Amino acid sequence: MFDKLWAWIMGIITYLAALFGLNRATTVTEQMEQKEEVPESAEPENQ
Repeated sequence: MFDKLWAWIMGIITYLAALFGLNRATTVTEQMEQKEEVPESAEPENQ
């Protein structure tokens, strides 16, 4: 009984960790894309 409970808890923790990791990854990539887009759009205006 305890083994099933432990497996269930570990499954939830892994699931939440995976969701959090994906959310962090998407936000980081979005920030990187925004940082890359800003200089590209600013360079032609400066020239």
